[in-house]
Amino acid sequence: LVGMAWTAEKRESFLEVLSKKEQDDNVVKQLEKLELEALEEEKPVVKKETHLIVDSGPIILNAHIEKIGDKLWTLDDVIREIRDKNSRERLALGIYDFQFREPTPDAIARVVRFSKETGDYIALSKVDIRVLALALTIEQELNGEKFLREKPMSLSEIKTFEDA
Repeated sequence: LVGMAWTAEKRESFLEVLSKKEQDDNVVKQLEKLELEALEEEKPVVKKETHLIVDSGPIILNAHIEKIGDKLWTLDDVIREIRDKNSRERLALGIYDFQFREPTPDAIARVVRFSKETGDYIALSKVDIRVLALALTIEQELNGEKFLREKPMSLSEIKTFEDA
């Protein structure tokens, strides 16, 4: 009886493995079919362009920002802030393909108003405000207002790690 029970268990285990193998084979066949259909359609893959607004910190720290963003945006003021020899040499070599741009006056006013409402205004330099305003300007051009807030969140709306 013990031998028969073991055989029955082994048979059931074998059937499970066989069933999983058949399922795996079906999944592989379905994936191959989908790949072939995609090739037949020859739809081009559209890669969304990434925009990175750059302050002086990543340049000074020699961060590989060119690998993060397709378009690197900054201000003349940001480049003027950089004084250390190594960073200036990297800038001179043209490692970064910066697009220079000025924020809109409306974006500057909005950043100032918003930062005053959050209490951050006193900690921001003029260049910081302009970098944030440049980010706002480009965001508005790319996506409109759909991801932007008019007013800061209240403390009761903010979830912390403990709340999650």
